Order: sequence, then structure tokens, then C-alpha cells
Amino acid sequence: MAAGLVFTLLLGLSFGLWDGADAAQMNVANCNDCRFTMTWNDGRCFQYVELEMTWAKAEEFCRLSNGNLASMRSINDYYFITNYTHDNHYGEHKGTWVGGYDSAEEGTWMWSDGSRFLFNHWGPGQPNNQDGNENCMVISAGGNYHMNDDICSKELPFICAYTIEKSFSF
Repeated sequence: MAAGLVFTLLLGLSFGLWDGADAAQMNVANCNDCRFTMTWNDGRCFQYVELEMTWAKAEEFCRLSNGNLASMRSINDYYFITNYTHDNHYGEHKGTWVGGYDSAEEGTWMWSDGSRFLFNHWGPGQPNNQDGNENCMVISAGGNYHMNDDICSKELPFICAYTIEKSFSF
């Protein structure tokens, strides 16, 4: 009996017979949705900005275009962003702002886009909050792929990330 009910429900959905159903709605986005100055990775568009700003000004810049400083939601994001930074510095490692910060509470790191902070690829001895005022995350610190906490008022280039949502119906 239960199997018959499931079959009937699925059959009704496949033919659109269930009145008011949005079963055929889904969000679809791809690399073609990124602007020409951006690079696609794992469902988001990334933009490297050479203009040097403080962490807060960089976050504001990203938000003006409906984005945030880049967060690393997976190991894939970490490798993509480290390589993206390296490639945009012509093969050199230069400190670049990303969206991590702990200014609300020391040692409690968050991403500016609100995603869950699961990051654990800090450089050796980092984050160390040197001199008690390092609250913002920088990538490619110290001439390598490491992450570091740094002074938020430092002016550095940065990476914005944009989630592209596109509604598609069949």
C-alpha cells in the first residue's frame, strides 16, 4: 500500500498533476554567470581585486556588488583560493584579505558571509594575535600558502566571492 502511494505521488509530480507543486523548480548557476573579471569555482564567482584596502573597506567593496570577502567552505575552496591568489600575483605570494575575522571575540573565528567556520589550515603558530590586535585573516602570508591573522587596518589586495542564484524551471 505504501509503495503504491509513493508511486502515485511520484507519477503525479512527474506529470505536474499536483496542483501548486514547484517540484520542477531548481537553482542552477554555472561559470557563464560570472562577470568577465571573475573566476568560477564550486558554485561561486571569485574576483581578485588588486586595489589595496583595509579589511573592513574590502568587505564593504565586496558587499556593494552583493558579495563578501571570500570564505573557505571546503578544502577545495582553500586550494582554489590559494592558487588564485598566487596566480594573480604573477607567481608570487602576497598577503591578500579573505573573509575570516575574530574581532567579535578573540579566538572565535567567523566568515563575513555567515557561512560555518570549519577552517583549520593556518600557518605554523597561527593564529597568534601578535601584540593583541590581529583579528582579520590574510592568505599567502609570509611568502607562502599559509593563512595568518593580521592587523585589520593594513591595506592589502583582496578576494571577493559571489553566490550566483538563478531560478530555472522546466
